[in-house]
Amino acid sequence: MYRIAPTALVALALSGCIPVVVPIPAGITTTILPRNYDPGPQPATAHCPAPDRLDKVRADVRDLINRERKAHNLPALRDDTRLAAAALAHSCDNAARQGYSHYGSDGSTLRDRVYRQGYPLRLAAENTARGFDTPARVVAGWMRSPKHKANILNPRLREIGIGLAQPPGDRPHWVLVMGTPI
Repeated sequence: MYRIAPTALVALALSGCIPVVVPIPAGITTTILPRNYDPGPQPATAHCPAPDRLDKVRADVRDLINRERKAHNLPALRDDTRLAAAALAHSCDNAARQGYSHYGSDGSTLRDRVYRQGYPLRLAAENTARGFDTPARVVAGWMRSPKHKANILNPRLREIGIGLAQPPGDRPHWVLVMGTPI
């Protein structure tokens, strides 16, 4: 029974974390996705309690993910501030709701959140998680989940942004957004 408990906890922490891949064909331009596309305002996140040393946590997650990609002969992902802003805003939104979802409290999708930050989206993927207390544990959890692992090892992705919010008395809320610009 004690051996099952860690597995059950991982399953619980990852349940409902359905990766969202938004492919857009290479030939797509602003004639199909107009310049005036308006994904609407993002939910308020003024009281988002990001953890101390967020930059270090982001770097650790990125490095662990790039280590996994390197082991599979894939290129490293580069930091992108727009993807990081989208990830942080969504982790804060999830924390405010004390849950996690791939949809924002305003109904927004990954595509909406990335566009709000001005990212010229061609392809994007999102992993979410709640409850993992270190970068190593959240990345290990994602790598044990076939769909999350597929996102991390997608050879078409080029850039990365990480969001983490942890309100007092709650568990960490993680959002990983990876993308490829047009």
